[in-house]
Amino acid sequence: AAFLAMKSTGGKLLVFPSTWPSTGIGSLSAREAEGRSNISVGDKEARKLLQLADKILKTMAIEFAEYQVCVDLFITTQSDVDIASLSVMPRTTGGQVYYYYPFSALSDSAKLYNDLRWNVTRPQGFEAVMRVRCSQGIQVQEYSGNFCRRIPTDVGLPA
Repeated sequence: AAFLAMKSTGGKLLVFPSTWPSTGIGSLSAREAEGRSNISVGDKEARKLLQLADKILKTMAIEFAEYQVCVDLFITTQSDVDIASLSVMPRTTGGQVYYYYPFSALSDSAKLYNDLRWNVTRPQGFEAVMRVRCSQGIQVQEYSGNFCRRIPTDVGLPA
């Protein structure tokens, strides 16, 4: 619903999940229920925990970036969440993940307040596109950071 409201103008979406997204599009379930736990697993199984649980989240993230909507997550939870899946949205849209685990209103409220205050008051730019040009014989091998690349030559930075 928030995306539909921001679709025509773009902007920054601040999301405060405190539990698993358990219903609707992009809903997730505990990986233990799927037999994918982080308790005493080998390297091969551990790598699976770093992969997206649902590809629809990546598709949604690309659509958000296409309409210049940046997503920041402030995860305030008492239980484990699937950061690997949830963080695809901020990574693709130029946003950031703030993770407070286990969240305590007594000890974490000042940090949450300061992070949120900095997030909305810092200097920001919106709807940027970056293109790196190199001299002949030199090329970019890899880009690093939170952004979306819809075409090979441009890096989209919603915020």
